[in-house]
Amino acid sequence: MRSMMKLGSLVMLGATAFGCGSNTGDTGMTGTDAGVVVDAPPPRLAPEIGRGDHSASTVTLTPIVEGLRQPTGLAFNPESPTQLWVTNWSGDSFTIADTMKQMPEAPLTIRDLSYHFLVYPTSLAFGGDGTVATCQESRNDYRGRAAPNNFMGPVVHTTDIAQLQARRPSGSHLDMLHHSPLCMGIASTAPRIFWAFNGQAGSIDKYEFHDWHAPGADDHADGLTWRFAAGELSRVENVPSQMVFDRESNFIYVADSGNHRVVRLNTAVETDRTMPRVTTAIRETPLYEAPDSHVEEVVGAAGELDTPSGIALRGGFLYVSDFATGRISAFRVSNGERVNYLDTGITNGLRSIAFGPDNKLYAVDASGGEASRVVRIDPN
Repeated sequence: MRSMMKLGSLVMLGATAFGCGSNTGDTGMTGTDAGVVVDAPPPRLAPEIGRGDHSASTVTLTPIVEGLRQPTGLAFNPESPTQLWVTNWSGDSFTIADTMKQMPEAPLTIRDLSYHFLVYPTSLAFGGDGTVATCQESRNDYRGRAAPNNFMGPVVHTTDIAQLQARRPSGSHLDMLHHSPLCMGIASTAPRIFWAFNGQAGSIDKYEFHDWHAPGADDHADGLTWRFAAGELSRVENVPSQMVFDRESNFIYVADSGNHRVVRLNTAVETDRTMPRVTTAIRETPLYEAPDSHVEEVVGAAGELDTPSGIALRGGFLYVSDFATGRISAFRVSNGERVNYLDTGITNGLRSIAFGPDNKLYAVDASGGEASRVVRIDPN
């Protein structure tokens, strides 16, 4: 029996298992009442996005959090696995909801009023040490209040909700570094180490934070940054480019939205201070550039992606959401072959995706503008 819980505008249905091959057996054959053996269709791979004709009618898009202001990134907090965090592009805010009602009943939105630390957020990544970092699609013009100076990059916040509430509007961040304006995606490989999609340089930037400065302060003297594959990525305005780290292979996968593909970079590379140093127009921590570094294309050569935005890894498959087409596809990581897809009907609004603790895929549906939502994909 399936159970239903409501959490304000949060709705959760009890999980239902969908295993590959569970309906056909090992042989792929089935018998009729007349004793005739006929071929059965092979089990659908990547069944989390449906088993039917790839249409939206084969799944239910269950609303999880509604009334969001142009949501962009989403992720589940690994230290509180049922806790879902969403960034709101037009609201300079987080929305936090809990599928097990371990938080206040209504989803909680925490806004930053600095026009800097959480302005136009595109993405978020948990550091695993009580922190979460965000990237901002900004050149630091304080929402039109100043001339842009490109003094932007990843911001690290505490995940302690009480501290977030107590320190706002601008004191909630623990640290910030500033070499990645127009930042479109972010991922963490270890505590205090974050990798960012620099939309201005078209690069992947590695950030190494050390001691956090005092809450709300601005001492960045002990941070370090390295730049990889400069000029090889391309951003699409207002479309997050999600990044995912695969701990087994040490690769970071990136939705290269402007180049219609997904690429990866090996993070097991040497980063030291003997690399060439980049001269910057702003006074900030050192920036080093890795020579001869390049990304590797994983999906894209077959022309199956238009504007990839969200990506997730699971069971040897790479799940990719396409902002322009509203399609979620599953590709083999090993060779880029597409094995399944779902046309959600969410065109020009399908952004980040993530697997939840219930093994279901969650997606940002920003097609409603200032009244958008997060949905869970429930195969029928």
